[in-house]
Amino acid sequence: MAEVVLRMEVSEDLAKQLKTVPKSRWTLYVNKVLKEKLAKISRIERILAKSRLTEEKAYEISEKIDKALAERYEKLYNDRHGLEETIKNRDTNRRPPLTSILAVIENE
Repeated sequence: MAEVVLRMEVSEDLAKQLKTVPKSRWTLYVNKVLKEKLAKISRIERILAKSRLTEEKAYEISEKIDKALAERYEKLYNDRHGLEETIKNRDTNRRPPLTSILAVIENE
């Protein structure tokens, strides 16, 4: 088996917790996590290699999703606060204030 040395910075709290676990067990834990993550990365790369979705098309789809979500959360906000203005009645290039959307999300 090959030996690889990994170094990383962690918070003080995490460092204290890590010291309670024997080093021999960390080898097992890290091995397992790395195998799982590398398998996921490999799977994603295989899927992406077959994809015909261009970056431009992905951006268009994300814009549609963003707009649909903005409309949904603005409706929730407006319903909750008795407002009537909607994104559809405004300039389509202007999005609702982020604070409005965050307020709705936080209160759910």
